[in-house]
Amino acid sequence: MLNSRKVGVAVGITATDLPKYELSTASTFYQSVINNPNVIINGAEKKCQDALKTYACLDAFPACGETRICSFWCNNLINNCQINATHAALFDCTDAPNTCSPASSFKPISVLFLIAMGLAFFLAL
Repeated sequence: MLNSRKVGVAVGITATDLPKYELSTASTFYQSVINNPNVIINGAEKKCQDALKTYACLDAFPACGETRICSFWCNNLINNCQINATHAALFDCTDAPNTCSPASSFKPISVLFLIAMGLAFFLAL
């Protein structure tokens, strides 16, 4: 459960695997994209960082029954981050579902916590 909602994970992933798989996926994606001006031009801005953290977590932890991030969170990223045109296809909101599950109550502070946990886990290894 993440913010009192059920999330879907890849088949075969157990609760003990989550820190190694989904958290590392969200954290790795975030770190590789936010610091790369070839992908996001304004990655140093807090509003962009918060939008990407939410996007990365929702991508790694989709709500049950969802396969894509809804248009609200996808457009939140597009509106807060300057995506380099060469990488615009990474964040294409064209086919994003219009309705969001309870994921719409997802708070960026939760994303910060999850990313911090993921980084702490890797540092402990």
